[in-house]
Amino acid sequence: MFEVETEGFSGPLDLLCDLVESGSLDFARVRLSEIVTLYIAYLREKEGFHLEEILHFLSITSRLLHGKVLSLFPSPKHEELW
Repeated sequence: MFEVETEGFSGPLDLLCDLVESGSLDFARVRLSEIVTLYIAYLREKEGFHLEEILHFLSITSRLLHGKVLSLFPSPKHEELW
């Protein structure tokens, strides 16, 4: 199982995503490029991998990326849309 070890967090990627989405951990502290680099190194060390595992990683990282984009560009208030 892929474990993330970055500055300020150590644990499963799912937990990192949950903490960030709940607001317990700031999106600004999550460096997606570092997570992807760690995952590529993880895959290189493994003898084999399953497609489902890679798809799960892509799903979680896309949620993190989506949240990061939303945190950088907050949506306008409802009144501003009209």
